[in-house]
Amino acid sequence: MKKRLGIVLGLMVFVLLLLVPPPPGMSRESLNTAAVATLMAIWWITEALHIAVTALLPLALFPLLGITTSGQAAAPYANHLIFLFMGG
Repeated sequence: MKKRLGIVLGLMVFVLLLLVPPPPGMSRESLNTAAVATLMAIWWITEALHIAVTALLPLALFPLLGITTSGQAAAPYANHLIFLFMGG
């Protein structure tokens, strides 16, 4: 029940943040980034999805929402320390 509530709540807040106009001085890309971060935070807190799945959301959502390109979104995942942790 907690996982379903987390998924639904996260998606509702995510869509709500995508639909509201950005406050003065904030770009649309910044608000979209905040929407993705909020979705991830809710899913992490409620453990709605596995943490690794949630951590990969920016790879899919950033290019779709026009925040950045897929190459730029994937660059932090290619850090040499990430490969060290994965190898360990």
